[in-house]
Amino acid sequence: SRVRHKEAITAGKRGGYTVLDNLGFVDRDRSQDHLIQSRLIDLLRAVCPDIVFAPHVGESDYEHRVVSIAAREAAWLSATEIFPDLGPCMKTAPRILFYEVWKNIDKPVVVSDITKYQNKKQEMLQDFPSQMAQTDWVDGSLGNARYRGATTVGRGSVEVFEATGISIEEIL
Repeated sequence: SRVRHKEAITAGKRGGYTVLDNLGFVDRDRSQDHLIQSRLIDLLRAVCPDIVFAPHVGESDYEHRVVSIAAREAAWLSATEIFPDLGPCMKTAPRILFYEVWKNIDKPVVVSDITKYQNKKQEMLQDFPSQMAQTDWVDGSLGNARYRGATTVGRGSVEVFEATGISIEEIL
């Protein structure tokens, strides 16, 4: 939605990153699902990122799962000659880090200590008032990060990810 895109731009400024694109799909319109992968391939080939972040496929939200599947497919397809009308292929497929939104990842392979970024994360989450109207995602997200810290490294706050295209050497 336009509202969420504006919120993302605000949070991005606070966090020091640029929001590149809003693909413009209507929320909860399943008739668009088949277009998401093509739009992502086009975007990946235009931007050529090293890493893509996407929700993990085990999320309980339907749209999060659709984006996860589309991102996984678009990443490898972006480095092939398939779909030449979507731009020249990338030299190598981007790596993908799949993150948690509403449901925990069963077997995370990347654990990132975010303890020193907790205040920044809280501020950035508060930049999404449309998301906070019904649920306090700030407390939920910060609580989950503390839980993940306790259950993975024994302390602090962490974010965990599933990954594709990343070697264990790059993680360590």
